[in-house]
Amino acid sequence: MTAIADAQLAKLAPSDAKSLAEFRKVVGAALRAMVHDELPAEVAVRKGPWESKIDGLTMRRAVLGRKDEGDAVPTAGLMAPGFKGDRLVVWVHPLGKASLLEDGKVVPAVRALIDAGCAVVAPDVFGVGELSLPKPYPVDKNFAGFTYGYNRSVLAQRVHDILTCVAFGKSLVKAKRVDLIGWGEAGPWVVLAKALAGDAVTRTAADLNQFRFESVKATDDLMMLPGAVKYGGLPAFLALCAPGEVLAHDHKGTASGKLSKAAYDAAGVADKLTRADEKLPPEKVAEWLVK
Repeated sequence: MTAIADAQLAKLAPSDAKSLAEFRKVVGAALRAMVHDELPAEVAVRKGPWESKIDGLTMRRAVLGRKDEGDAVPTAGLMAPGFKGDRLVVWVHPLGKASLLEDGKVVPAVRALIDAGCAVVAPDVFGVGELSLPKPYPVDKNFAGFTYGYNRSVLAQRVHDILTCVAFGKSLVKAKRVDLIGWGEAGPWVVLAKALAGDAVTRTAADLNQFRFESVKATDDLMMLPGAVKYGGLPAFLALCAPGEVLAHDHKGTASGKLSKAAYDAAGVADKLTRADEKLPPEKVAEWLVK
């Protein structure tokens, strides 16, 4: 993939509401085409829910999917007794739903979110947990277009599954508020999902994992997204999240600062973008999400 020059990124940067609208029109449409997806109106519970008690909380496991599709996304949700469904956090982690617990106990960041009145749902997105791939994702070695011309990339499928969970929160849980957290390498997945979900997601905390699409060199890389660099890469997709509230941390080296700041400035909501060079500890991320 060819790296995009800083000068090209500067040309993309919106300077006012009109140019931001044009930026969203062009780059937003491109991202929808790359991922071949958008936020679904509704989803269905394919299996479950199965309920159990753990560490003083209620756990509900279910398999979600979209109507008229054959997808199946295993999920685990944790909530306090008496949860009324007001606020749902979609917790996206490279270990999937298994990341909610450690040594049979709810991890502290999840506990903090639940203590603040949230329910937390974690999916096993494509290639993770129950959906782990038995062998590397097959990409045609002669011409990758034979694969990506007809199939979503692994990254695109992961974003698809995250959007399914967001829609679950809106259409089935009927949560008044849905937030997103992306940990480690899952942070960029969440940025793309937020960019496509629009105002269906209120707050998004994403570990950018010092990732750049320009670093993808192989067609079978799990972060491959054909066309991403052409349309500005991660900086442009983070900019698409405006005017939503976003915490982007571990962003050093991502070149995401100028473009995202320009978009938030143009939207008149500069204070809704919080950035941190370093990787923040989970408790700090949870604290930001619920403040």
